[in-house]
Amino acid sequence: MFSFVGGLLRAMLVVTFAAAPAAYAQSLTTVVPGTRVRLSLDDSLRQGPLLPARQTITGRLLRATTDSVWLQPAGAASFSVSHDAIATAWASRGASRSRSAIASGIGLGLAAAAIQLTQQDHQDRALAMGGGGLGLGILIGAFRPYEQWRRLRK
Repeated sequence: MFSFVGGLLRAMLVVTFAAAPAAYAQSLTTVVPGTRVRLSLDDSLRQGPLLPARQTITGRLLRATTDSVWLQPAGAASFSVSHDAIATAWASRGASRSRSAIASGIGLGLAAAAIQLTQQDHQDRALAMGGGGLGLGILIGAFRPYEQWRRLRK
């Protein structure tokens, strides 16, 4: 039974990583105005001991030129940011119920099965726990879809 559950977990991992998004082909200057974007900017005021000091801003893209990006955050005035200050940029892909359900289901199913597999006596229960986690994750992802992002070139 352990080889079946292990093989099932390996197959789920392969499907998870094989379905990863493609390369970052689109540039920030080619994004259509009005698209929701998220910019990660270097922040010199907050120094993090373990993580780099970054500020993340999300809003609607007004325009992008070769040297700056104009952004309109929700409920705030528009502003521009120099391309040199942008560490990373993402464009919204929207909130898809099916993508959220699949990602949440696979993640929760793998986590539940992996937790159960740490106990040597209960390999047969790992398949049931993985299936239960898969079903619960699909329900959570379908009823609470999250916004998905694709990375852009600066």
